[in-house]
Amino acid sequence: ELVFLVPGLAWIRPYWRLQAPDLAGFRPFLRFGAGFFAANAVLVLLYRSGPVLLELLTRDTVAVGYLSLALSIYMLLISILSQYMAAFVPTLSLFHTRHQDGEAQRWLERLMRFSAVVMGILVIGIVLLTHQVAPLLFGKDFQPVSRVFLLLSLPLIVQPLVWAGRYAATAFGHPRVAFVATLAGLLVALAAS
Repeated sequence: ELVFLVPGLAWIRPYWRLQAPDLAGFRPFLRFGAGFFAANAVLVLLYRSGPVLLELLTRDTVAVGYLSLALSIYMLLISILSQYMAAFVPTLSLFHTRHQDGEAQRWLERLMRFSAVVMGILVIGIVLLTHQVAPLLFGKDFQPVSRVFLLLSLPLIVQPLVWAGRYAATAFGHPRVAFVATLAGLLVALAAS
């Protein structure tokens, strides 16, 4: 973080001046951001509640360790891919502010098609390679992680729909939709667990 902070502070130095914050001007931005912040907080609960539930239900710390490792790898993969897909939000926002909703819809369709192909290839690669690669990366004692990671990776097939919905909600200014959808995902995951 310091690598980004130091040059950032240097670049904004010409614009840096102390002034009283305009709280009234910030309110719309805070209200807009609060919905997405809440959705992200629920997303963290969604992904991190699994190891806690497994520990509470089984008291099997080894299984919790396997799940935590597989989940960390999965989250790394999702984070990388999500950041790439989030790069399309400014384009969608631009079309939305220009009232070119048809063009925004075409971009969303392209995004879904492209990401569906990528996810399909990725899942096939995971299915074919996980059992061979996991022992090389983590040692043979961690072979069970490959099965857990394989199960976690199967929903990647529907991830393009999630991205399209989330980034459309962001671009078109619907934070409540993102929050409700993420909360529904958490509740379904908890019920299924």
